[in-house]
Amino acid sequence: MNLQQRLTNSFMDWVSHKWMSEVASGWINLNQEVMAFRFLKISGAILGSVWYSFHETTQWLLIFLMVDYATGLLAARKHNIVSSTRGWWGIVKKLGSLVVVGIGYWVGMMLNEPKVGTSFALMLCYNECVSIIENLVKLGTWFPPPLLKLLLHLRGRQDVPALPVDKISENN
Repeated sequence: MNLQQRLTNSFMDWVSHKWMSEVASGWINLNQEVMAFRFLKISGAILGSVWYSFHETTQWLLIFLMVDYATGLLAARKHNIVSSTRGWWGIVKKLGSLVVVGIGYWVGMMLNEPKVGTSFALMLCYNECVSIIENLVKLGTWFPPPLLKLLLHLRGRQDVPALPVDKISENN
């Protein structure tokens, strides 16, 4: 068990001990505000321990997934094509990406090669970065045309109607 896991476990033990000792001693006030605050504290502790249990590249992937979803939602809102079905399938695709990374880490454990899951996460981070840039262009953010052409070439899509590279080049 590494230091991070020991600190997380000791913190969670402290939170549960503190909570149980307050229940036993009668210090718990059943006021809704107090209970809500304690729920938030415990939820934060749990989420923090889960967050730090992920590998660093997986943490970055989670951040990129959230930013990509948010920029995609903003771009859809700008073009009046917001749909709950499309949003739901976007979330399903993001969860599928996390499953792929989990499978990569599992295969890496089976092969005794921990870099397999990391490489899956890095590949998906790159894909999410390109998707974020596409969404930002849809929102009207200016990017240098050579960068856009490079991203389109790296992504393997020569003609993407959502990215008006020619119009951007003409305007600048």
